[in-house]
Amino acid sequence: MSPKPLEADLRVLVYLRGTRMDFAACASAAGTFIREARVSDSYDSVRVLKADTSGLPRLPCEKLYLGPAARPIHRPDGRPRHLRKKRKAAPKTSEASDSPHQRHNVKNVGKKEVALTLFVAFMAIAAIVVAVLFGLFAQR
Repeated sequence: MSPKPLEADLRVLVYLRGTRMDFAACASAAGTFIREARVSDSYDSVRVLKADTSGLPRLPCEKLYLGPAARPIHRPDGRPRHLRKKRKAAPKTSEASDSPHQRHNVKNVGKKEVALTLFVAFMAIAAIVVAVLFGLFAQR
């Protein structure tokens, strides 16, 4: 039994992994199913024919292709609905922030600052090693 008896039924041919399946669906459900099938890679091929549908099973979940979810697949800007816009990056805060978390956040420290810090630490360790060695040689 068609969910929309006033609409003509169409024959929907679905090819999935080399298997052909025939279904009957009302025109609006078949149209929505075709649009969604073109966007997804789930099916090998999907076709709609205006042919005899007697004896064919109904398209599974046919009513779902008629409801409010059956909206246009693409947005006005042409992107598919399932793709979301990239979110804009949060505005960068100044380095002189009062928050201690902000000052020590690794994302706010550039590569130059990290390299400089490592260099200063290396030089301090080298100075300690030299002082210890001079102290050992001075005692002999």
